[in-house]
Amino acid sequence: NAALPARALRPHAHGFYFAMDNSRKAVRYYISNMAPKRALEFVQSFDLPEDEESCIILCDIRRKSYVQVSNALHVSPESVKRNRRRALSKIVDALTNQ
Repeated sequence: NAALPARALRPHAHGFYFAMDNSRKAVRYYISNMAPKRALEFVQSFDLPEDEESCIILCDIRRKSYVQVSNALHVSPESVKRNRRRALSKIVDALTNQ
């Protein structure tokens, strides 16, 4: 199991919930410390839209830059950033509302 920073997660009766200020950062940290196969399964378990899921997989799991991902997906780097941020927010929401 990947260890999360103490500030990122606080214990709760039903597992863990994320602190509001750095929740997306905590998810990125968690995903980046997983084995790639496990991280892929983790991200796919949230049933994100295809474009958002692709951005998370390529940026955070495959460690590609925004420019490399934008070229692969034929979108602008700003779209990659927006999709990635949206996906991370949805993951945080799903984890905090279990």
